[in-house]
Amino acid sequence: MPRTFEFLEIPERPPKPRTTGLTTTADIGAPNSFVEGVLELWHEVIDAVKVSAFNLTADDKAVREKIALYRKWGIDAQIGGPILELARIQGKERETLERMKDMGYTSLEISAEALPNQHTKEEEAEFAALAREFGFLLHGEVGKKFADGDRLRHSEHELNIEAAANEIQMYLDVGCDFVYFEGHLLRAIIGDSAEYADERGHQIVEMAERVGVDKIVWEVPFTYLSYAQKRILQHWLVSAFGPDVNVGNVMIDEIPELEVIRCGMFPVFGAKGGDHPFLVKSANSGGGVPAEWWKIAEPVS
Repeated sequence: MPRTFEFLEIPERPPKPRTTGLTTTADIGAPNSFVEGVLELWHEVIDAVKVSAFNLTADDKAVREKIALYRKWGIDAQIGGPILELARIQGKERETLERMKDMGYTSLEISAEALPNQHTKEEEAEFAALAREFGFLLHGEVGKKFADGDRLRHSEHELNIEAAANEIQMYLDVGCDFVYFEGHLLRAIIGDSAEYADERGHQIVEMAERVGVDKIVWEVPFTYLSYAQKRILQHWLVSAFGPDVNVGNVMIDEIPELEVIRCGMFPVFGAKGGDHPFLVKSANSGGGVPAEWWKIAEPVS
């Protein structure tokens, strides 16, 4: 279906199925009737959803209906890391994967984000092979919410670029199609409002260049940060990598804001270059879609 006002020129999104410009949402227990209404509007711009630990104590029948809703609209229904991390601790991997398949999940996240120690490549490869037996798509995740035990950091606010690139490549090597970059690690490096991006953003950019930005889905914390801070971090990602950057952990009711940030039609208060960048660049160029309109005046260093 065409977008509304299709005759007006704006930066266009890659069509589904896509490998760039991915948007993954976080379902933290939204009512199914609300989910269906949102998907009617925004299904074309959502690629995957984490129906995860927030739904762990919800009614099983309702969760199954929710998964079916996402699949009806062509969205990959993914289980997130903590449930599988618990299953692996308890030695119930196969039982959990069987239940996931029965519930309608189509993909899973391989990670150790919530654990005190991260898995070895051999352990992740073994679990990936088991998951593939059930036909699941595989996504990885790197980084931890806290600095303790995070082998991707030199210190709380300094990324170990080589270790991070190697960790991402490890998940790609075991069969993951993309890898999530923990949102709380992103904010630890560039700040809750990207206030340290000029000073430390180069760490993120250099790491992405090593493995390929199209292989990374950048999470932005969905519960810890304020509404304004989430928009600033999303805007920084677009400014650094372009509108087809992959963004994850988007609250389902905040999909519209990300979409207008992707096309530069939204004011992002507190962000460098956040004043309707596409509109401003278009006005200055005489219309059309200006090349690299998303780049801020001073490149990310």
